Amino acid sequence: MLDAGGLERIGDDLVKSIKAERGILNIDHHSECLPFGDLNFIDPEACATSEIILRLIRLTGIPIGRERAICLYTGILTDTGGFRFSNTTPSCLRAAADLVQEGVDVQRIYEAVYETNTFGRVKLLGEALNTLRLDESGRIAWIYVTEEMFRRTGTGAEDLEGFINHARSVDGVEVAMMFVEMDGSKTKVSLRSKDEVNVARIASVFGGGGHERAAGCTVDLPLHQAIKAVMGAVKEALFR
Repeated sequence: MLDAGGLERIGDDLVKSIKAERGILNIDHHSECLPFGDLNFIDPEACATSEIILRLIRLTGIPIGRERAICLYTGILTDTGGFRFSNTTPSCLRAAADLVQEGVDVQRIYEAVYETNTFGRVKLLGEALNTLRLDESGRIAWIYVTEEMFRRTGTGAEDLEGFINHARSVDGVEVAMMFVEMDGSKTKVSLRSKDEVNVARIASVFGGGGHERAAGCTVDLPLHQAIKAVMGAVKEALFR
């Protein structure tokens, strides 16, 4: 199991099938990850689970090769926000450099991940940005996406990558949130912070997890009730 953070985050059906098996290997870099496997390799100092996988491949002596390098480099690129987040460590950059030596086309991967959009995704971004709000302090920003927005634009949750960064980029904002309506009764929440707030702790209150500056959870509340509940937890963490 790679980068799951916990069994509760992979879906009930998969949990049932996994529990019927033996020999679960859990590899992760999230500090909140529980050792649910029979074998656990958890390293919160790694920038991404891909960095850990690279180490393990090296230990086996198996050649990395271009195809594996592309996958591992993409994992490192996305988990560091394009080498912008605080988890961009010297070992992370060395790992990325080694993968580039294997033949990774850096420009092509960056363009595919960050600069290639469908028409529907761009329309969805416009609708999401229309919901952008600031709290009275100007230090908390949030956006939300409804099921109706997905229907209008012909998009899905997979198209939301990076949306929250627009809220985080607002001058003066410390914590940014994105709320995504799910089946009318649940809400998926993404959280980002800049310097002061450990959003993984906030996410853990609602059964989620992640990193100090990037985390997420699913709240068993309708959209606007979820916004109110998570907002309360964020304000408590930021202004206590």
